[in-house]
Amino acid sequence: MNPSVLDSNAAVAKVQADTRWYSKRELVLALILLVVSEFFAATFHRIVHWELAMIHAKPLEAPQLDRCTEGNPRNLNDFCQLDCCWYSSIIRSGYDKQPGFGEREDRANWSFFPLFPLFALPLFKLFRMESTLSTVVASNFALYFAIFAFLYMVRSRAHSFRDKALAGALVAFNPAIVYAHGGYAEPLCFALAAAGFGLLERRCWIEAGIAGGLLGAARPTGILFLVPYLIAAWRSGAVGQDFRERRLGVLLGALLCPAGVSLWMLFMYHRSGDALAWMHMHAAWGVYRASVTTIMWHALAVGGWRRFWVFVALAGLSVSAWLLKEREYENAAFLALAILMPATAEVAGMPRFIWWQPPTLFAAYLLLKRYPNSQAAYFALAGGMAASMTLLWFLGNRPFV
Repeated sequence: MNPSVLDSNAAVAKVQADTRWYSKRELVLALILLVVSEFFAATFHRIVHWELAMIHAKPLEAPQLDRCTEGNPRNLNDFCQLDCCWYSSIIRSGYDKQPGFGEREDRANWSFFPLFPLFALPLFKLFRMESTLSTVVASNFALYFAIFAFLYMVRSRAHSFRDKALAGALVAFNPAIVYAHGGYAEPLCFALAAAGFGLLERRCWIEAGIAGGLLGAARPTGILFLVPYLIAAWRSGAVGQDFRERRLGVLLGALLCPAGVSLWMLFMYHRSGDALAWMHMHAAWGVYRASVTTIMWHALAVGGWRRFWVFVALAGLSVSAWLLKEREYENAAFLALAILMPATAEVAGMPRFIWWQPPTLFAAYLLLKRYPNSQAAYFALAGGMAASMTLLWFLGNRPFV
């Protein structure tokens, strides 16, 4: 056999072996970071209970808690509040056939996309977990995949175990980490988006399209993944001279990106007669569409936490601009659009919308790796913010979270 062929085969075998070894180490690292993150959240959960017991007080009741208790005779999980209650109602009884009235003010659970409830459903059906507990466990489980997916995304830029530990810690100690322990879809969406970006870098078009399609079934902003997909395809030459060779894979991947949202709209049309019912239902929460500038200007005029959320959105857009400067076009476009899309309705929730986007933590990773002396300061600030949000979460004071 030709010696050059033997050398080539040996090189390929070595790369595959190294990849398997990297994956094993990353799986273990992700598990360790998950356990530490769980301990962090559980500690502040316990602190709140101790403090309230000392002063003989109770936490403020979370809004929309009725969706946790409705048709649920079992004890609720403390971590499950707000959106988690809506997800748990989907797990128990599926999507509402029509909006409810009375205490729920003609609201329905149509605004909550199906992938996360489907992810939690086996815990409820097969393991007989209480619905709020199954939702919380599912978000914790998704956090593990989020950490591993981000390690996969930055693998080409992580040249040591220290780099990998830094990348994983950015996810495990996200300033908005409470959402990963509170039965929200954030970690699942993050995992799918990070996996999608990693697959785009490796030119795995169909697999990236599948990740984008699943992302669209988890959150409406998932359809935005089509933009970085097209940018990556253009930059790689897949739609240029090499298009003939990879026409089917590139085209199929692009068609898969909006598949999740499309199927969800078909289901909504069948369920409610309105394919955009998930969007129109926002009016029941007092949310109406307008231009981004109008929404932000109004929030600045109102002041308080709304003004803070506007500043967070502007900070996120500045991160997008920095990624653009660094020629990370796919990440820059996705982050900017993921901020602007919800900002056409409201600025509430901007901290989680920004911190639970892979491009945000990717930018933090690049900067902290470039300036290692700033890592201690970053994690001190991130830890303080995460602790504050977790304490407020269990106290029931919702403005910040």
